[in-house]
Amino acid sequence: MHHADHPLKDLAPRDVVSQVLYTRNQQGEATYLDIRSVKGFQRRFPQITDLLHENSIDIKQGLIPVQPGAHFTMGGLAVNEQHETTVPHLYAIGEVAATGVHGANRLASNSLLEALVFGKDLADVLRNKPPMSPGTYVLEDLPMKVQPLDMSIEALKQANETYLGVVRSQTALKQFEKELRALPITTRGAIDHPTKTLERYTSENMLLVSQLVLQAALNRKESIGAHKLTNKEKQAVRQ
Repeated sequence: MHHADHPLKDLAPRDVVSQVLYTRNQQGEATYLDIRSVKGFQRRFPQITDLLHENSIDIKQGLIPVQPGAHFTMGGLAVNEQHETTVPHLYAIGEVAATGVHGANRLASNSLLEALVFGKDLADVLRNKPPMSPGTYVLEDLPMKVQPLDMSIEALKQANETYLGVVRSQTALKQFEKELRALPITTRGAIDHPTKTLERYTSENMLLVSQLVLQAALNRKESIGAHKLTNKEKQAVRQ
């Protein structure tokens, strides 16, 4: 990071750093984490060192290749103070829950709240609730024939990174919408299906999540930190 990118350079907010990395990567420029000033790196960070060796990266150069990636999420499922979602008997805690503990940028220390504090609180909530009766929810009219996924899991991952990454545009999002609509998906998801493989379950769930994230992205008309919307005429940037 340079001063021209942000006065704080490498210590700029996560969204700023990610956007700079993404833009440079798109321009064909490699980006690195400079560890030359870290003394005893191999001793202090043995796991990272082993990972670098496995990928034939010369640690003596002091430069680790980096690029933006989806490391954590910042919520999605709406929950109340009892951690209940809008689906009866379904609770959510952690990164998947939208509690408002973060903001435009994920706050690292708040993972302690999400995992431990909210986890214990949910246990206290459930301790005072009667157990569900067996067979409360039964899925009926399940389709017996399963269409093969026309897109591989790796291709779906790449498409999500391309269209739903750090920098987004309405034009690209609508293109991705057309591509997803062309893919088959079971409308009534089966918990247990006699002809489904584990890969099929995985790809179907990933496709569903892709559609949901895409819909949320299409509905978002402003940039508030997690990503940048490039269509300026539809962008109201909030600091």
